[in-house]
Amino acid sequence: MKSGSCVDSVAFCSYSWVFSTGDDLNGPPRVIEEPTCVNTTQSPSAYINTQDACLNAVISARFTHDMEDQSLRSENMTVRRCNTGGAFDPGACTSTVTIRRVDIINSNQPGEGFLAVPSGQLNPDTWYQIELSTGFTATNGQTLQTPYTWSYKTQVGDSQCEPDHVEVTPSAATLGQI
Repeated sequence: MKSGSCVDSVAFCSYSWVFSTGDDLNGPPRVIEEPTCVNTTQSPSAYINTQDACLNAVISARFTHDMEDQSLRSENMTVRRCNTGGAFDPGACTSTVTIRRVDIINSNQPGEGFLAVPSGQLNPDTWYQIELSTGFTATNGQTLQTPYTWSYKTQVGDSQCEPDHVEVTPSAATLGQI
């Protein structure tokens, strides 16, 4: 630039924004439907209409919201044993399976859910129906708007499934002590 001359300069800037069309955390919770186990846990599990679920698998589901821990309990779910083989028959869901224990997964964050352990092994080649009641409550005070129901069938034969990978929840946390 020569002395005594003025040159206008324009500064160029870039801005970026991130938009999300994700879940409305102010609204009611919903059950997350995730069929694969690639990046997170399957939900619900065993997955909807699966026809070869492991006999030794636990029942689980995750929610779109951080949930009130006291609502993640067996009293808010019903597990029914239905018909064997063939197609699912909801009219055959007459006996109830007792839940021995419920554990919380992804605690205190959206995606929180439960693992429900039946009191005994599930029967082979048998359809099961799971119903989650409107008693499941998010930390924002809202509940499932309607009961959530799904069904699945267990594998033929009485062999146990072996784990094919391990999922640790929460996926990100700081340990204060070991």
